[in-house]
Amino acid sequence: MFRKNVLAVLCFCAFALAQNASQELPLMPWPTKLARGAGQFLVTAQFTAATGGAGGKDPRVVNSATRALQRLFRQTGIPLSPRLVEGDDA
Repeated sequence: MFRKNVLAVLCFCAFALAQNASQELPLMPWPTKLARGAGQFLVTAQFTAATGGAGGKDPRVVNSATRALQRLFRQTGIPLSPRLVEGDDA
C-alpha cells in the first residue's frame, strides 16, 4: 500500500512539473514585465541588431551584440550581416 501511495505522489509531481515547465519561458533573469503575443518572430537574412542608450557605444556592448549575431548565424545557418545598424534603422 505504501509503494502505491509513493508511486501515485511521484506521478502527480511529475505531471505537475511537466505542466508548469510548458507554461514558463526559459529566461534568466526573469523580466519585470512579460507579455506573450500571438504570431511569430521570423529571423531572415535581413535580420539585424542595433545598440543604443547610455552604453550603446561601449565596445563591450557592441562586441557582445556582434557575437550574438554570429552565434545566431551558426545556430540557424541563415546568412546574417554581422554589422550592427545605426539608430532607428534596426
